[in-house]
Amino acid sequence: VKRGDIREAKVLDETWLCNETRGYRLQYMTGTYDCAWNTSIDFNCFLDAAPALAKAEKYLAMHEVIRTEDIHAVNTVAYQYIRECDGYTMTAFYSELDNGMMYMKEFYTYHHILVDKKKQKKALKKFMEQNEIVDGSAVQIDYVPVFKNMYKIRQQYDWDYAEAGHTYAVG
Repeated sequence: VKRGDIREAKVLDETWLCNETRGYRLQYMTGTYDCAWNTSIDFNCFLDAAPALAKAEKYLAMHEVIRTEDIHAVNTVAYQYIRECDGYTMTAFYSELDNGMMYMKEFYTYHHILVDKKKQKKALKKFMEQNEIVDGSAVQIDYVPVFKNMYKIRQQYDWDYAEAGHTYAVG
């Protein structure tokens, strides 16, 4: 559990001891790896879904979060290119939302939301210039985004909300 988001992982056979605390290798369903420590069990790592869901819901109820189900796009513009170094498909998009906000995911950023119209205008200009950054190899595509919970950023920042992985997005 990270903030109000839950990621499912399986524990692999790899384990180690560090400062008298046991660590366990995790593999997420996306294929990426992480580790969990004995001290994280029942804090942010759970062996069953029910306590994880309860922990996440408690966080969501106590913080300023725009939940995925409340995000509705009225227009989406997206670009993709194949990253040369590893063949990974990179996708960037922005969606104008029905509430006047803008949801964005650039090639190398977290998912984020902009509320302020001045921030949106500046971000759109930067977004449209990013094709130049990838040597013009990005092409516009039809795309249906998968939105994430968005947590309020509580300090002066370019974005107003961001996904759970962003350091300042605490809700």
